[in-house]
Amino acid sequence: MKIELEIIPNDSISDAPDEGGYFPFAIDGPKKYIVECSLIREANPEKLTTQWMQQINQFPIFVMAEIYNDQRKELEQDCESLQVHYETIPPEKKNDCFYKMKIENHEQFNALFPYFYGNGSSNNLVLWSFKHDVFSNGKRKFANSRFDREKQTVIVNMKSTSCVFWISYDGYSIVAISNTNIITL
Repeated sequence: MKIELEIIPNDSISDAPDEGGYFPFAIDGPKKYIVECSLIREANPEKLTTQWMQQINQFPIFVMAEIYNDQRKELEQDCESLQVHYETIPPEKKNDCFYKMKIENHEQFNALFPYFYGNGSSNNLVLWSFKHDVFSNGKRKFANSRFDREKQTVIVNMKSTSCVFWISYDGYSIVAISNTNIITL
């Protein structure tokens, strides 16, 4: 394993989502710990992440994933064969769609994570949380936007025990946002 960890200061997160920056989604509620796990040197980031989630063992895992249109049919077939509950959220963009899923065990996560990592590495938004569905959609103003209007975005509603993961741009890292000490999970 060749990973690097970085603690991200809480003040680096704006109350407004930041397209192309930390963080491209809205976060409501407290954010005690923010840790970035670099995957740049890791030979197999998918394997590392699935083993990490198995070790933590905090199922169910709720996923909010932006999936390219050409992968939707295959993903839905895999969800049905794995008995993973999912719902689609109408697309804002022409070529992709958001899926909200409830993953009950490691086998399901292991089978579906290649979709998540592939799309996250292609700069689609992929988030997951432990034990609680903290994801919704709504309109928010974005930081650093040229236009002063609200846009549709994913909203993470942090609770006192929430732990959310985000596959950052180009799949270079996974960022954990938590109100629970991540080290003791």
